[in-house]
Amino acid sequence: QLTLQIFIIFYTRKWTEPQIASICFALFTLSRAAVLSDMLVAKVKDTKIYMASVFPLYLSSVVFKVGSLALTMIYLRYYAIIPMVLSLGMNCGLAYKLKFCLRDSMEMAFCNMTVVYVGPSESKEGSSGGSRFKFMMFSTLISIGIFDIILIILAVLFNTNSTQLKFWKDMDILINPADSDSDLDLATLNFII
Repeated sequence: QLTLQIFIIFYTRKWTEPQIASICFALFTLSRAAVLSDMLVAKVKDTKIYMASVFPLYLSSVVFKVGSLALTMIYLRYYAIIPMVLSLGMNCGLAYKLKFCLRDSMEMAFCNMTVVYVGPSESKEGSSGGSRFKFMMFSTLISIGIFDIILIILAVLFNTNSTQLKFWKDMDILINPADSDSDLDLATLNFII
């Protein structure tokens, strides 16, 4: 829903206060839910201090992942399936290799498209936390690697040959890289990326 709201804003060139409030609330809710889910397993003495200390990590993760996913879908259209499937496959394979059951591996891979998440899942090696920490670390690196590469490719295409993908010329969106009349669009895209 969050990515869809961003997609709608870019393609309709309009936004309303309820849409912006919905996006902000969704970012907050996703981050909070991931922290609370991970607290099911973590042995935390003071939940308020724990929440305050890790919430910025989860929030920044959601902003980066959702923003990257939205920009990928907006500007690559159907080609966006490639990095999405790659990210899902690598995260699922990572979880399975760390001895999480297949169902948990699939759940963790899908959830990690938008937020750092392990939840109450435990690997077959036990609840020592090693597998959980490794998954969080490596899934974050996978997401950063894949989406950074995509964002770099988009930035290079925007700045060198913004008509490389033919559908960019025909796009009527909020920030169009192929709009030669507006340097503001290109500068804005470079800033966002």
